[in-house]
Order: sequence, then C-alpha cells, then structure tokens
Amino acid sequence: MRSRTIQKLRETQSPNPYPHKFDVSASLTAYVEKYGVEGKIQPGKKLEGVTESLAGRIHNIRLSSQKLRFYDLHGEGKKVQIMANLRLVLLKRLPVAKLMDVHQRCQG
Repeated sequence: MRSRTIQKLRETQSPNPYPHKFDVSASLTAYVEKYGVEGKIQPGKKLEGVTESLAGRIHNIRLSSQKLRFYDLHGEGKKVQIMANLRLVLLKRLPVAKLMDVHQRCQG
C-alpha cells in the first residue's frame, strides 16, 4: 500500500515525496535555543504570527484524532515535537496539509 502511494507521488510530483531542497529558517539547535527556554511558550499556547521552517528526520508520528497529529522531528542531536492541526493548516494554506493527507492515505 505505502509503496504504491509513494510511486504515485513520484509520478505526479504532487507533492514530491523526496524533495531535494527547501528553505530552512532555523536549525533544530537554534530553534530549541530560541523557543525551548522554560516559560517562553506556555503549555497549551502557541505563538501567533511566527513561522519557522525546520529540517530533520521524522522518527515518530502519533495520531490524536483524524485532524490532529504529533510529529517527532530529530536532527543535530535535538528533538522537536510538532503538533499539526489540520483545521489550522488548511486555514493558513500550509503545504504540510498535503503531507498530512498523504500520511492518512498510507495508513488507511
């Protein structure tokens, strides 16, 4: 199932399953140093108007519901947990919406 999905993505390039380049605004180390400070982001809160592009390897994906996923992004000896809420992603028209859809199709 997964290999057929990946093959179809390779053919259509929508989205490219293995992009070779994308813009990164901060390294994982810099991101953790900037936002990982205790108290910088209060539990249950998010920073409004801040967008960061990170690169790393996804080690774990946990589904909380159909529209809420948690990703563990690893790199440079650091780990960042990303919460992806499909409703917010679609409202802001973020490219991760396509990836969330691809993940759903690979799972189902």
